[in-house]
Amino acid sequence: MNNKNPYEYMSGVLQALASDKKRIGFLCGAGTSFAKKDETALFVPNILKMSDIIIEKIKSINSKLNEAILSIQHELGTPNIEKILDLIEKKIEAVGSSTLNGLNIVEFKDLKAIIETSIFDIVSVVSSNTPLSELQKLPHYSFAKWIGKVDRKYPIEIFTTNYDYMFESCLEVNNIPYYDGFTGSLTPFFHSLSVEDFTYLSHETKLWKIHGSLGWKMSEKKVVRCKTDPLNKELLIYPSSLKYSNSKKMPYISLIDRLCNFIQQEDSILIILGYSFGDEHINERIITSLKKANSSHVFAFVYDKYLKDGVTNYQLFEDEKYEFLANQSSRLSFIGMKSAFIGGMKYNWLFNASNSEINEDFRKFVKINQDNSFNELLLPDFVQFINFITSMMNQIDLKETNHERL
Repeated sequence: MNNKNPYEYMSGVLQALASDKKRIGFLCGAGTSFAKKDETALFVPNILKMSDIIIEKIKSINSKLNEAILSIQHELGTPNIEKILDLIEKKIEAVGSSTLNGLNIVEFKDLKAIIETSIFDIVSVVSSNTPLSELQKLPHYSFAKWIGKVDRKYPIEIFTTNYDYMFESCLEVNNIPYYDGFTGSLTPFFHSLSVEDFTYLSHETKLWKIHGSLGWKMSEKKVVRCKTDPLNKELLIYPSSLKYSNSKKMPYISLIDRLCNFIQQEDSILIILGYSFGDEHINERIITSLKKANSSHVFAFVYDKYLKDGVTNYQLFEDEKYEFLANQSSRLSFIGMKSAFIGGMKYNWLFNASNSEINEDFRKFVKINQDNSFNELLLPDFVQFINFITSMMNQIDLKETNHERL
């Protein structure tokens, strides 16, 4: 097994991020909304916790729906709400005038609506009324400050699969202008031509919500963005198998195309954070785009630590999908906590904590054992990664400034 020094490798990544001549983008998955600076911070629960919350809610609503959910869980062998919603949608298509799991088609649709409404409520953790003090606890807040402090030839582009308003709120409270594909004032509407144009609002940060967002809805055959309220619980792609077919429709096709076109731009760098590579349509488009690109690179930070029977394990080399994807392109690198795929090759991290040439600031992002040996690289944690890139800023830049909510 080959070894690589994470300090030397991350120094190269840092230099790429510091360059004002490269296009820098971030693809942020569910893990970025789950990440917390401390236990008091707002967050969106991960899929397992979300599943528990929703299933408990269904059980409290109706005994018949409770029995159906238990039956569906037994069929699947999992409490994962994404897989449950997927199966419910398939049953709605198949049930006809009969019943399945004790439910008819109307009851299945009611069950589906409860799940979707619950997902909406759970991800609605941040709104226009969220106090500044709460936003400051989010890693997104520090990320937005970093974006605002760096002068670049090309604007930062953020692609996210998340529905919540964490990025929007933190960009706005830091007075950072951004564009999300919608134009207009009274009822902003999605404008696909502007998404295709890299010169459109060329100095504004871009925020592309590739699975939809809170507040998006269909109105007169077009997608509009509106303020959300308790009666307007619409998301355009919910977590089920339908997201793959929905992603081929507008506006998703424009947003996914933007991701692909971004990767294909000369000297583009895409940093992936909090994304588990569970969406095949996104994975496939990333690989295809890298094969068409000449000099772009994708750095995927994978928080791969998990507990099993009380023992800490690391998933990067266990899960075949990472090696498969790494072998598709030498310019797709996976950075795990113990190891990495770089240039299609496997590496274990090897870090000498006693090396006096190591930058002291970098030591904060490596966990060291009591015997001074290397334990793990902390940068796959979204909070730690944001701390890492904001450490580039001068201390004077980190001082709080006055903010005005718009």
